[in-house]
Amino acid sequence: MNTIGLIIYLLISQGLRGLEYRHPKNSDPDYLGESSNFMFFSHYWLNMHHFLYNRALSYQKSGIDSAFMDHQWSQFNKHEKELTVSVIQYYSDNIIKEDLRTGNYNYSFKRWVVKYEPDILPDNEQFTEHIMHINKFKNIYDKYNWAEHLESNKSAYDHNIDLVNIYETRFIENLSEICRAEWQQEKIRVDISFNSKRDIPYSTTRPVTHIVMDSKRSVVTDGEWFELLLHEATHHLINSRTGFVGGTIMNAAETLKLNPPRELWHSYLFYFSGKVSQAILVEEGFNDYQMYMVKYGVFGWIFPFLDHQLPAYFNKDISLMEATNRIIKEFNESR
Repeated sequence: MNTIGLIIYLLISQGLRGLEYRHPKNSDPDYLGESSNFMFFSHYWLNMHHFLYNRALSYQKSGIDSAFMDHQWSQFNKHEKELTVSVIQYYSDNIIKEDLRTGNYNYSFKRWVVKYEPDILPDNEQFTEHIMHINKFKNIYDKYNWAEHLESNKSAYDHNIDLVNIYETRFIENLSEICRAEWQQEKIRVDISFNSKRDIPYSTTRPVTHIVMDSKRSVVTDGEWFELLLHEATHHLINSRTGFVGGTIMNAAETLKLNPPRELWHSYLFYFSGKVSQAILVEEGFNDYQMYMVKYGVFGWIFPFLDHQLPAYFNKDISLMEATNRIIKEFNESR
């Protein structure tokens, strides 16, 4: 870790010291169910937070009417419209400036808010203004949105839990071996939210893994939600610069004195989790299932190099170091 990175990490750690980690419990009112390695929740305040975050993004792009076009805006009375505009304006001016996953404020808020049931949120000096706005919005959210969001989240859970139960252990064993890293012992908390980070899943890994899965797109392609859940869970096995995978990339680049492709570690994560998930899903009968990174062109500029070299590592014909050396060389030669 470079000096700047270390300073940022220490500052973030100091800022989070006062936030006690909330271990998930099956007695929580937002609990949906669990598998051997995951606990699933549909948390009221987190769903509202993600909903407002995404509405504020739409508001910035095309105005309030467009942002609420699909959410009964015409049914809002004058007071409801005025209050909604003020809350969305607050999110637009303050909250969406930070990424939901990497922003320190949004990470801190997520970690804090999941401790509370769907009553009025108590004050917290770190989030005072934010709390005031979402408490004001509560009645509107209850009236127009929460029932739909909760039903969607339950449907996503019901639609995917059998796949998770049957195949999670196989996936975990394969990924742990590929990444040479130990899977987290505590069950991973998964919050299912109608909206998430621009309606794609995301995860944080400190102090333990916490995943947010969206339910809005959960049944678009059978198997995709399963792959994305396990992709997000894999984040705690692969770091950008340390550990077996990240360390191998850094060592290969240093030895070759060549720059690796940007975010090579993340493309490895997509490829590893995608390949293992695809093998499982094809076996399950999803014969035409495409890996997420292939279907949506994620890291499309590096995928051909991965697909040329990494299968040999999967088959244990070469080491990850050798595969990585070849990928970095081929990539630099192609430029």
